[in-house]
Amino acid sequence: MPIWEEGIVVTAYDRIREGFVRFSLESPEAERFFYSHFNGIAAEMLIVMLEDEDITEEVLDEIAKLFAFPYMGYLRESYDASNHQTYLEHKRWTKEFMLAIGALTVSGS
Repeated sequence: MPIWEEGIVVTAYDRIREGFVRFSLESPEAERFFYSHFNGIAAEMLIVMLEDEDITEEVLDEIAKLFAFPYMGYLRESYDASNHQTYLEHKRWTKEFMLAIGALTVSGS
């Protein structure tokens, strides 16, 4: 069941596996990640917003509260302490963060 889309990337709830998935419309069979709970999808969105210089910390904190996301402090600390200047470094850090909060159960390619 689709929840939202960003360009060609769709976020959906998979009723059969009972979790959240993100995939490209160009290759829907190649999911990016499967998250066992909403915190994974919330974290992905919050990471994008954290990297947006136009969004203040206060707004980000409010959005985290609306998502009932309990890891905002840890997300900031982990993000600030990580080396994620290249795409691969960012992807690696994101995967490690998701594993640390227990959101990632199956990784995509």
